[in-house]
Amino acid sequence: MVSPEQFLEFAKVLPEPMLLMAQKGQILAVNPSFSKLLGLSPQIVQGKTLFELVTNPPHQVKQYLRNCSSSGEMVIGALAWTTNNGETCLCRCEGATVRPSSPEFPALILLRLKQRESASTRFILLNKKIDELAKEIRLRQQLEEERAKLLVQEQKARAEAEKMNRLKDEFLSTISHELRTPLNAILGWSGILQSKNLDEAGLNRGLQIIERNAISQAHLIDDLLDVSRIITGKMRLQIRAMELLPVIKAAIDTLKPAADAKNIRLQSALDPAASPILGDSERLQQIVWNLLSNAVKFTPKQGEVTIVLQRINSHVEIVVADTGQGISAEFLPYVFERFRQANSSTSRSFGGLGLGLAIVRQLVELHGGTVQAESRGEGQGATFTVKLPC
Repeated sequence: MVSPEQFLEFAKVLPEPMLLMAQKGQILAVNPSFSKLLGLSPQIVQGKTLFELVTNPPHQVKQYLRNCSSSGEMVIGALAWTTNNGETCLCRCEGATVRPSSPEFPALILLRLKQRESASTRFILLNKKIDELAKEIRLRQQLEEERAKLLVQEQKARAEAEKMNRLKDEFLSTISHELRTPLNAILGWSGILQSKNLDEAGLNRGLQIIERNAISQAHLIDDLLDVSRIITGKMRLQIRAMELLPVIKAAIDTLKPAADAKNIRLQSALDPAASPILGDSERLQQIVWNLLSNAVKFTPKQGEVTIVLQRINSHVEIVVADTGQGISAEFLPYVFERFRQANSSTSRSFGGLGLGLAIVRQLVELHGGTVQAESRGEGQGATFTVKLPC
């Protein structure tokens, strides 16, 4: 016969929770692992019955005890134990009968427990795993979204870089052509003049052509220098109180011969009350000259160019309108950008580097103003409006 003392001596070093009880369920002894499992001291557990420590229905407990008492082999079962804090601990039970060494002693039941997760514990662990899985899924989704955004940004940046490289290549081709054209004329007529085979009329004509092409080349170089100053932040304005009327009239007088050569009506409506304003007279004249020059260039013969100066509330407006070839809806958003031309081929009808409007926008913004372009489409003219603070 195994006594409770012998059982304790044997079972105290075993990691599995174990208990010794009578066939009717009275607990005789438990090992330390069993006490730790339920949070109950051996003194509290001993003397209680199995029915008091488990939540299973009594008829199930009785049937399990009968099976353990009548079987010569280990009996597997499941009992739900109540812990010290009121929770339920579901355990797999292995019960075996300990036979007495003498018939006068009753048989005892040795019970070994293997802890299972309780329903509440399984639910908590399941929720935890679900939360972890959901977090991992969200993290992967965020990473995928960020990767997709970075890919789109990289593609856009690459496309923009390729576009800018293409525009710069086109610009370099254009500038080479534009600089070479007046230079060829200058060199050609210089050679003719050196031959001394011209009469006075031919000599004068040659000198005029050389002068005209030199002026044209000087304008190209000035535009390049202005763009360089603007890009590097070296453009400086000499701001002072000034009158706009003399500035605009000077630009009109400069371009009138070009307009007359094409029979273009150059009209103006200038309000004397629009002055004075604070600004750089030289740069403001450059703005007006660029807009008028652009209008005369793209307006066909017998066309019309109008310039208007007026004061509206706290700003003045300079409006240049023409009846020229107009601007397509596709190109209109880019009309003030550097290196952009509606037709960038060297075989285009109109010369120039396409920097005039970009310079206009930069100079207007340096004066604290705005400029906008409007056109109803190709062949329907264009209107440029400059707004400057008073």
